[in-house]
Amino acid sequence: MQNRTSLLVLLACASPAQAVAQEQAAVEPGTRIQVWADCPTPRTREACTQYVGSLAALSADSLVMILAADSVPHTIGLNEIVRLKANRGQGSAWKRGALFGMLGGALIGGVIGYVSYPEDAPCWWDNPEPCPALTAFAGFAGAAFGALGGALIGGLIGSQAKTERWEEVPVSRLQVSVSAWHDAASVRLSYSF
Repeated sequence: MQNRTSLLVLLACASPAQAVAQEQAAVEPGTRIQVWADCPTPRTREACTQYVGSLAALSADSLVMILAADSVPHTIGLNEIVRLKANRGQGSAWKRGALFGMLGGALIGGVIGYVSYPEDAPCWWDNPEPCPALTAFAGFAGAAFGALGGALIGGLIGSQAKTERWEEVPVSRLQVSVSAWHDAASVRLSYSF
């Protein structure tokens, strides 16, 4: 009975702390992260080694992550980290799909519209002279309808493709916070604004 009471008190006290930690976009152990570190003397992101894995532990001067490639723990000093990103779940690629679909649809629709309208077609049914401007207009109309249809189809296909969403964690604001309660302790890597 005493354990249940302690658990209820712990949950009641932990809820405000969790809300504050979520506002600070905490990176907790088990979170999938990307780390750029082990840079040569001129510290540029392009020359750094990128590590991808899950955060396993954190101390005041280093973090330990389990690498995704070989499931081996790897310790990285906080002062060696140039860039850090945390995984924030999955998102869809409907915008990218709609953009590619729109471009492809406009190209295909424009070509079909231009080719399908003959250059020697009369301007009006009562004027037998050819009107090449209508051929160009047919190309533009085909491009407009093709872009609309391509955007719809590309957006639908892109909405089915799931991609990981990564959030940049400012390295200059990394900190370790330790919270202790009766019979429980918590360590979390977070940043502040």
